[in-house]
Amino acid sequence: MLIIFRAFCEKKKLSQTDLAMIIGRNRQYLYKIEKGKVLPVFSLFLL
Repeated sequence: MLIIFRAFCEKKKLSQTDLAMIIGRNRQYLYKIEKGKVLPVFSLFLL
């Protein structure tokens, strides 16, 4: 997941905080997804 988030953020010139605001979650949730602590909800990827 880390690669997907980083690539998306770099392409769109967004910070992790910006992405979290767009998907309606907090930055800590994205961090947990990146570290494999939680599984993302599929609807998050429908950006």
